[in-house]
Amino acid sequence: MAAVAVEVGNAQIYNPRKTLEHPDFRILRQGEKPKPEANIAAFYNPQHEIHLVEKPRPKPGPGQVLLHVRATGICGCVFSMVNDNNCVSMN
Repeated sequence: MAAVAVEVGNAQIYNPRKTLEHPDFRILRQGEKPKPEANIAAFYNPQHEIHLVEKPRPKPGPGQVLLHVRATGICGCVFSMVNDNNCVSMN
């Protein structure tokens, strides 16, 4: 059977440069509150500091939807990795 190349989604949507170079992208200063309408995300840098960023709000294309996430969480394992510890399952 011959291999078939399948194009999945739109690769440009997931290009990080598109977000990082967008004029709406900015790192919030410590203690700064994001705007109520902001699209926010969290990241940590090589110094293991967690930062909030405001990102451009994506615009869904044909056949796509935009979901609003009201709340999310961070697994404690992430904090272990940030502190150079191993993430160990409690099971």
